[in-house]
Amino acid sequence: VSLSLSVGLSLFVGLSLSLFPSSSPLHWASACSARNHSTAAKWYQAAITAGAEQPDSVPTMGPDTNYSLLARLAQLHQDGAYDLAKDAQQAGDLFTQAAEAATEAMKGKLASKYFMLAEEAWAQME
Repeated sequence: VSLSLSVGLSLFVGLSLSLFPSSSPLHWASACSARNHSTAAKWYQAAITAGAEQPDSVPTMGPDTNYSLLARLAQLHQDGAYDLAKDAQQAGDLFTQAAEAATEAMKGKLASKYFMLAEEAWAQME
């Protein structure tokens, strides 16, 4: 899960992972210095899925952080930058899922923000 999250974040921001030693599992991704949002979206989805299937396997996963992964994935779909096509419907759905997960984690203000972002994403469809 942490590998998915690390790779997804680095591809989102366009960071080179060559800083990791050759013994690191992230060393293979050292050539990923350009932003690649479609691949980042796949890694975020993998982290979300892994966190949902085994929330207690990694201390940083579970409902308390799942909402932030969902929101970041929604932002990727809403922006549609680089190699990822803009998809306002998907962004709105993901922001709603993030809001629901934030509500479960007792993060009311954050949930409200995500619900508002979902409405803004769906408004872009019109």
